[in-house]
Amino acid sequence: MRALDISPYAKKGYIDHQVLTFDVYLKFREDDFLDGERIDPATDKRPDRRPSVRENVLLLWDLRSDFDFTRAHLPPVILPLYPVNATGPG
Repeated sequence: MRALDISPYAKKGYIDHQVLTFDVYLKFREDDFLDGERIDPATDKRPDRRPSVRENVLLLWDLRSDFDFTRAHLPPVILPLYPVNATGPG
């Protein structure tokens, strides 16, 4: 899986070569915004259709190395709605 982290705290030019799954992105949000509390389908009355919860597999690591929360965040980059083609029209 390839992914692009877009965040004011993302490390500029950093390439992460970890093995990741989508579970890792959910775990990162739970760790960051829910103080490590896991969203549990058993307690929020949703069926858990995952064959296994892979967030505990050590090979999968986590996303914390992709960000630097110790520095001030970078200013936003506003992209143009209709970017100009560098090679000319059409």
